[in-house]
Amino acid sequence: MESINEKPEFIFAQICGFFNIDLESVYKKTRFRTNVEVRQIYFAIATTSNSLRSVGNVVSLTHSTVLYGRNNATQVKQIKNKLKKVVDELYPKIDFEKLVRGELWEH
Repeated sequence: MESINEKPEFIFAQICGFFNIDLESVYKKTRFRTNVEVRQIYFAIATTSNSLRSVGNVVSLTHSTVLYGRNNATQVKQIKNKLKKVVDELYPKIDFEKLVRGELWEH
């Protein structure tokens, strides 16, 4: 039996609330970046316990679109994690006072 937390409407409502977008816009056939990202995040969450076809049926998309969106969301997360690691490692090494004064660019 599906709990309220697993229902597509509940998941979409949580994601849309986070991005501050209208829930109805997610169900429309549009390629606006925000809507695509919301659907991809939903695909990444929902495919952990549902088939690709059933997840796609919620937003009238094919299983291959769901697979592409899920993989894309996963890749973006991995890239962002790598960038965060680099920034976290480099941040303490930068002398911001010299940077502001322009001394880091002088030879």
